[in-house]
Amino acid sequence: MSLQEMIGTMDELSDVHDELIATSDEKAQTIINNDIPALQQVLIKERKLVQKLQQSEKRRTEATERYATERGLPEVTVTAILDSLDSETDQQKFEKAAVKLTEKLAELKSKEQASRALVEQSMQFIQYSLNLLSPSINTMNYGSGKDKKSGNRSVFDSKA
Repeated sequence: MSLQEMIGTMDELSDVHDELIATSDEKAQTIINNDIPALQQVLIKERKLVQKLQQSEKRRTEATERYATERGLPEVTVTAILDSLDSETDQQKFEKAAVKLTEKLAELKSKEQASRALVEQSMQFIQYSLNLLSPSINTMNYGSGKDKKSGNRSVFDSKA
């Protein structure tokens, strides 16, 4: 039974990752559009999905540990579980679920890295704009302090 539980939770995790991937696409679009209220809503949605993901991951971990204990596996890895399966169809089902989950993880990681790059570029642009709007004190004086030597001359030349 715990094999079916593991496969079921891995499929559930894949589904949650699909939702997170869609949310990540939505988040990237709101960043591009500079729509802060929409971004806040997307982040709330994303936070709920992450909580759902954590719960599913906890169930998967528990099912995997139960299976490993039942089978007396020394380590809990995909390879060890695949080697312990007797049926070829069970091996294929488990491997398919594991590969699907791994692909979803990689896709989500890629999307999140792209979103992170977008946020970093936005922050750099904001910092650049702020620097343009508030120049430093040194650049507000139109010249350097070296041209002030003419202050010692008198209006009248006393030797003439």
